[in-house]
Amino acid sequence: MHPSLTTAYSHEMAVAKTLFTEKKYTACFQHLERAHILGQRYYVPHVVSHCWMLKVGWNQNDSTEVTGQIV
Repeated sequence: MHPSLTTAYSHEMAVAKTLFTEKKYTACFQHLERAHILGQRYYVPHVVSHCWMLKVGWNQNDSTEVTGQIV
């Protein structure tokens, strides 16, 4: 991953994790979507973003999101 892409991805994930701990799930998910786009061409960052999206869906009791992330 290009260094500037890594920096942007890491920033989005860090913000998302902070928002997750603050239970601001909607804002958290927006940053996870950005991280997902930035990391989609790279296996590990892509999977990590999906795992975090699953966690957000789970904490919001959003069965549609949980199912979508598992599939």
